[in-house]
Amino acid sequence: MNDLIIENFNRLCQKFRAVNYAETGEDEMEPLYEELLGFLQRNAQHRQQLAQLLMDDIRRQRYGGRQGEVCFSDTAIGYCMRELRWPEILAFAQQENSEFHSRKMSTALHSILEAYDDEWPDAVFFRRFGGGRDALGG
Repeated sequence: MNDLIIENFNRLCQKFRAVNYAETGEDEMEPLYEELLGFLQRNAQHRQQLAQLLMDDIRRQRYGGRQGEVCFSDTAIGYCMRELRWPEILAFAQQENSEFHSRKMSTALHSILEAYDDEWPDAVFFRRFGGGRDALGG
């Protein structure tokens, strides 16, 4: 993976880190999710390395990464994986979930895991997947 791709990945990280998630709806996040998805699609020849970067980010999130260390939310990664269906991300999320939480607890990575299901509950929040503000009556 070349320096320009890493630089562009880090630039996307900075955009996501600048968002106040508590005050931002999913419909407002979709353009950023689209930007991440487009980046991953355009650089598919580097899929293994990009998947590793995403998995590293998930690990930071799960294991107490400080504010400013984590780039992408589970929802952002789930959004991309709904389209891309990278099996290594699914396997990673399943493994993380089984190791990190007991069966009695709700799934730790539900946004990613559910994105691979035939029926994705989060689809209603995004225009790309037939939902969005218009579908929600907004």
